[in-house]
Amino acid sequence: MKKFSSLTMLLAVFSLLFAFGPHQARAGSFTMTLTGAGPATAGPYYIYPYDFSITDGAKTFTNVALMCINFDREIYFGETWTANEVTAGSLGKNYEEAAYLYSLAAAGSGNTVADAQWAAWYLFDPGAGSTDPADGDSVMPLISSAGLNYSAYANYDVYLPVAGSQIPNTDGLPQIFIGNGEPPHDVTPEPSALILLATGFLGLASLLYFKKRGVPAAASF
Repeated sequence: MKKFSSLTMLLAVFSLLFAFGPHQARAGSFTMTLTGAGPATAGPYYIYPYDFSITDGAKTFTNVALMCINFDREIYFGETWTANEVTAGSLGKNYEEAAYLYSLAAAGSGNTVADAQWAAWYLFDPGAGSTDPADGDSVMPLISSAGLNYSAYANYDVYLPVAGSQIPNTDGLPQIFIGNGEPPHDVTPEPSALILLATGFLGLASLLYFKKRGVPAAASF
């Protein structure tokens, strides 16, 4: 009885952790269209926010503000592509650090936004250089700070482009973007996680039912 009870509880807890842990994926794919950016720049480059229209089935969301994290990829106003949304934690430390930098840009203004944006570009494309041309600041202190604070940003959203899906299809892969809580998807457990979750709760419910009736749980099997 005690052994069965412990196993059931362990399964239920594992199911919850798997379903709601930082490695979750978002469900499905959707269409992103770049509609605008700025108004701030760093040198000749637009910086956060990049504004999108996102279409998911019959729903369209406008003025979705995201931050790009690829310096060496070119995108254009009006360009459209298919993307999938996943968590930063599912992709690794660099993406969680980028999520931290995004949080600074989203909450900041002026030079803070430019420095955070340039730090994100440097994180993935060191060829961008470690100096923000907007104000001449080195972004290395922000890179160091991201390395210390990244673990709290695992559930931020990363928008991954699908290769070859962009219209017009005249250049390479579109940029990867990052945000937090934007549409189209909320956190959704994948099917395997839902199965584990349901199994855990079924076992727990059976245990509690038979315990209440005074019948050994093992007798139900």
